[in-house]
Amino acid sequence: MTAVELLAKPGDEIQWAGYEVAAVAAVSEDLARDALRKIKVDYEVLPHVVDERDLAKVGNRAKASGEQVSGDPDQAFKDADVVSEGFYGIRCSIIVVWRRTGR
Repeated sequence: MTAVELLAKPGDEIQWAGYEVAAVAAVSEDLARDALRKIKVDYEVLPHVVDERDLAKVGNRAKASGEQVSGDPDQAFKDADVVSEGFYGIRCSIIVVWRRTGR
């Protein structure tokens, strides 16, 4: 084997299955395959959170989205003819990328 490079360091959070975590360089394909078989990766499955009202599920791994305030919101609500209250967020979108991996 010539070299092994960690693409994801221990403790890095992996975002999706199939994320490349290591690369191997060797003088032959057989040696490279042998080296790949010896790489062991332990994964901890973490909870999936879409709604920031569920942040308690993930502990300190996530934080609420930032709030930006300009002007005087309290006065703006008092001056408004109509006020609509609710929870506003962005729905989860799923993007699938199809690619050939040569396997």
